[in-house]
Amino acid sequence: MERFLRTEILYGADFLRRIKAAKFLVCGAGAVGGFAIEALARMGAGSFVIADCDEFEESNINRQLGALSSTLGMKKTEVWRGRILQINPSVKVEIADCFIDKNTAGQLLGLGADVAVDAIDTIDSKFELLKEAHLRGAKIVSSMGAARRKNPENVKCAPILKTQACPLASRIRKSFRALGMKPNFMCVYSDEAIEPSTHRASGAAGSKKVVGSGVVITGIFGLMLANLAAKEIL
Repeated sequence: MERFLRTEILYGADFLRRIKAAKFLVCGAGAVGGFAIEALARMGAGSFVIADCDEFEESNINRQLGALSSTLGMKKTEVWRGRILQINPSVKVEIADCFIDKNTAGQLLGLGADVAVDAIDTIDSKFELLKEAHLRGAKIVSSMGAARRKNPENVKCAPILKTQACPLASRIRKSFRALGMKPNFMCVYSDEAIEPSTHRASGAAGSKKVVGSGVVITGIFGLMLANLAAKEIL
């Protein structure tokens, strides 16, 4: 199709054929995950499973592609299904409105995706998905911590065991070591030193800690994550 002609010229006909035939499971359709979905759809991905249990909120607008005044209160999965089909009407899109835990992680990985994309921001859920993928030998790429980072020059890709200066990656490695596992999945991370967040927001539920994050870093994370996922199908 004309809309993917430049992709074919850049990457070759074999790449375009493979990505059209591939199925991508994207877990987390927020800041990082949204950019990953957008990139994969515009690269010509032929099939998606989008998993998320949240709705768009006004606080998402500063960094999430799917968050608009018109989509506030809507399920992220539904918004992304519609957006993907606007990019390419021939794509197959399945959605899973679920919280990811040890039960749903296995169910999602059992849907036959060629590559899983982990853009989850809840640590326990992230580890359950990564662990299940490791046990199954499933292909997966993962985003580490993007919040509180400002410098795009510090964003890197590496196997999880070779990441540096990322507290989230360190916790994930420690959890795997506790189970005697040595995963080798690729991840996007930042080695930027971060300062403790001190801002607190008050509301009906009381005061809570709010972590700062912006579109530049989360966008780079998502685009690099999509690139890693596309490489996996080759």
